[in-house]
Amino acid sequence: MLSARWARSESSCSRKAAAARRRKGPPSAGLGASSSRVSAASVPRSEGDILQSANVRSFTFNELRTSTRNFRPDSVLGEGGFGSVFKGWIDENTFAPARPGTGMVIAVKKLNQEGFQGHREWLAEVNYLGQLSHPNLVKLVGYCLEDEQRLLVYEFMPRGSLENHLFRRGSHFEPLSWNLRMKVALGAAKGLAFLHSDKAKVIYRDFKTSNVLLDSNYNAKLSDFGLAKDGPTGDKSHVSTRVMGTYGYAAPEYLATGHLTAKSDVYSFGVVLLELLSGRRALDKNRPSNEHSLVEWARPYLSNKRRILRILDARLGGQYSLAGAQKVAALAMRCLSGDSRNRPAMDQVAAVLQQLVQQQDETTMQQRRKLSIVSSGHRPRSNFQPGGGHAHTKQARQLSASPCASEYVKVEPRKMAAAPQHVRAAPLARALRARASASAAVPPKPQPQRASTSSRALLGLSEPELRQLALDLGQVCNVLVSSISTTCAVCSSFDPPAQQSYRGKQLHDLLYKSRAKQIQEFNYVPKAFREALLGAGWSVGRSPVHHAVTASDGTTKILLKLEDNRLIETVGIPVDDDNKGSSRLTACVSSQVGCPLRCSFCATGKGGFARNLQPHEIVEQVLAIEEMFKHRVTNVVFMGMGEPMLNLKSVLEAHRCFNKELKIGQRMMTISTVGVPNTIKMLASHKLQSTLAVSLHAPNQKLRETIVPSAKSYPLGALMDDCKSYFLETGRRVSVEYTLLAGINDEKEHAEELAGLLRTCGGGYHVNLIPYNPIEGSEYKRPYRKVVQAFVEALEARKITVSVRQTRGLDANAACVADNVFKADSILLYQRWYLKLKAQKAKS
Repeated sequence: MLSARWARSESSCSRKAAAARRRKGPPSAGLGASSSRVSAASVPRSEGDILQSANVRSFTFNELRTSTRNFRPDSVLGEGGFGSVFKGWIDENTFAPARPGTGMVIAVKKLNQEGFQGHREWLAEVNYLGQLSHPNLVKLVGYCLEDEQRLLVYEFMPRGSLENHLFRRGSHFEPLSWNLRMKVALGAAKGLAFLHSDKAKVIYRDFKTSNVLLDSNYNAKLSDFGLAKDGPTGDKSHVSTRVMGTYGYAAPEYLATGHLTAKSDVYSFGVVLLELLSGRRALDKNRPSNEHSLVEWARPYLSNKRRILRILDARLGGQYSLAGAQKVAALAMRCLSGDSRNRPAMDQVAAVLQQLVQQQDETTMQQRRKLSIVSSGHRPRSNFQPGGGHAHTKQARQLSASPCASEYVKVEPRKMAAAPQHVRAAPLARALRARASASAAVPPKPQPQRASTSSRALLGLSEPELRQLALDLGQVCNVLVSSISTTCAVCSSFDPPAQQSYRGKQLHDLLYKSRAKQIQEFNYVPKAFREALLGAGWSVGRSPVHHAVTASDGTTKILLKLEDNRLIETVGIPVDDDNKGSSRLTACVSSQVGCPLRCSFCATGKGGFARNLQPHEIVEQVLAIEEMFKHRVTNVVFMGMGEPMLNLKSVLEAHRCFNKELKIGQRMMTISTVGVPNTIKMLASHKLQSTLAVSLHAPNQKLRETIVPSAKSYPLGALMDDCKSYFLETGRRVSVEYTLLAGINDEKEHAEELAGLLRTCGGGYHVNLIPYNPIEGSEYKRPYRKVVQAFVEALEARKITVSVRQTRGLDANAACVADNVFKADSILLYQRWYLKLKAQKAKS
């Protein structure tokens, strides 16, 4: 079975042998730093002992523990089936642990002993990277083999993986430019070509975007050699091996026969090249069924030059040569040939890409010379005639919020140098986009105003992301200064790189500790840095409180006015725990403006649906509640306005921010859903330790469709199967939400049917009963308490765990209705009042 994760292998090295190797220290014999030759070994490099190499150092576990500050969670760079990767520091000369921020930065991969990789994969990584040296292979600094501990030490790659740059979405993640995509493709091709050469004779076997790492200059380097194999020797044309790798990237003949050749890597490279062209993942089941496989969907377009534009990433904005795009598409088509004999060798692929990149570089140099002429006042008249630019491109370019803008006059975009930095993390790069010049002859037609929100909000970003943002802001300013003949106060006074990195921590503290609401409140950062942020269109991402009302029980409902003048509701619910002598504050947050599902008893859906909330708009709700209560939020429930599963991406990003930045435990968060097909399994794949609350409201499909119309597209049986999968995948019990509607679904027979349904679907369920809170104009009524009690007893008699939520904030809701401000029904608090009632009955 093909998988990106593989079973852990039995260790082929005894503990005694490992201890002996540690006592001996790093081998003295081996290859020089500049050598690329590998001696042919009779034993595969994934088996046997560690091969000698003078370039690789043996570390002790204590040394790596000290260098990573005891593997602190805030130093985690990434996680996967192998375990976690931590950031650390060592002395450049002695390789001894160093203080954070000094010496050489390293990435330490700590193998999870219960994970998917074992000693075989770890040993393959050590032996391949220890014996191979090339600019496009990640450098292995050393390793640790101590008892059961398996660690690998790499050079630090500050730009992370190609996968993140292509597919990750966030408030400051913009797409890679065309030039950078081609640069990365060329670097990766050179790395594979070296592996396939006579010097190495290695088949990589797992080439994909997540295994291509980028340094600070976007040079691509291949990593993760756990699945690499020695190439065929002698008369053999292939290597027969167990099929392993990653779905979507593996060559079809390898899947069918297990025969592995260098052309298998060429196919995988073609898939990645297609991902670079389209901006789509190789395999994505969230797309329509005929588009699940990127290769099968794109193949008809690759063979037709006129249709190639249909698959190109729209985020490129047309900033590429059509002829160049057609060449890359033709190259991808050859790499993806069904017959491996028709695929080019990787050195041929690299040659084609090298020629393409050289042409781009020559064009860039010409553009720089033109820009230099422009900035010095010598303007070629033909280039600046009104309307004289390309018919399909904008012509005016200028830099916002900087005096340098005066240096950017009308230049054709296709003849202007692209800034050599990553536009994703360099927000000033967006300010360089062309602005359409006004035509005096034909006035522009007035466009209708649209509600818009800023996607450049600092709130919600992690400290590493903020650090990268600061670095790229400085890099863009440096590029601009070097590209023009004069400088401005903003650019010339910008921080040096070392100081820019520190700005990330300052931004993190200002956002999540000082709780600054505007960039102008960033008192601890230089004015030049604040102006650069503002000039690039960044904001904190905080919205003002439009209205707030507090009930007698302390429940507070807050209306926030968003950037597009829409209103969202969030609720803070304080609870004093008499048993523990502590207090809890629960935040009930919204995920959408309105709701598209229109459940019959819910007022939110009746107001219509406007849009999804962005991650920072979810995060700011918790901050608003904390400011209102002067107390830290301890629990978060995604149960406000909207269906969280219809905005799962933003919900997951907000969930990460709550956990990592605001330090709210995953077990203290609940994600509620009425049920959206395919989303529960998607949520389960993230293996969060949070509660899934499913709004069931009925024990059978027919009744549920009358209460929840959207249930027609999601049968009850399929919903319960997905809930069972969530429990098995995460180990977290599913909470079943059941709103009791008088005379509709609150009879004893309904309780018995519900218990039967839950027993049939297996264990792991907890039922929360919610006595309905009537709203104005509703046809439903609230059941009597004795009816609620009878429903509870019927469930408990059938061994179903049950609790009842007590209504909170009734008077607050009434006040809001009177003011015609709040139109959503009351938010109900988790509180098991029935248990108290039961205890009182037992005493009497």
